[in-house]
Amino acid sequence: MASAELLALDAAMMRLRRVWAVPPARSPKVPDGMGHVDLSTVLVVEACARGSEEATTTVADVATFAGVAPSTASRFVTRAVEAGMVTREQQATDGRRAAVGLTDAGRALHGRGLAVRLERLRSTLEGWTDAEVLVFVDLLGRFAEAAVDPARGAPLVPSYDDGDDA
Repeated sequence: MASAELLALDAAMMRLRRVWAVPPARSPKVPDGMGHVDLSTVLVVEACARGSEEATTTVADVATFAGVAPSTASRFVTRAVEAGMVTREQQATDGRRAAVGLTDAGRALHGRGLAVRLERLRSTLEGWTDAEVLVFVDLLGRFAEAAVDPARGAPLVPSYDDGDDA
């Protein structure tokens, strides 16, 4: 692969980062129909919604999903509990681990958030054929898997600035 292609890919990835990531100081609150919810709460809700039906979602799972340090994820979960979107209970088998679960309000927020994201994707992909979208989904999925593969150089445990409450 030529360096020109890699430079073009790098530029595209940097533009995408700006689409999905907002600096913490300027993070907007997300309307939930009854007020506003911090984006960190949306991440906690999404982590719980994507969790396995058979396994309990933990603060560590939220940290992994959100790409933040466990202490930051714990603060995220505290905000989500205070917003009424999730519950947090110490696990009986291991008091150091907390189970995090969606409330009815959290499930509703997840549904609204998913609808907004899907509409944004529909709008962004307007004019693309179904075949183009399928190829894009396949290639982006492959890229995402490779990007987080430790065998390809992705860090097993990313280092984070613990002061970042993004």
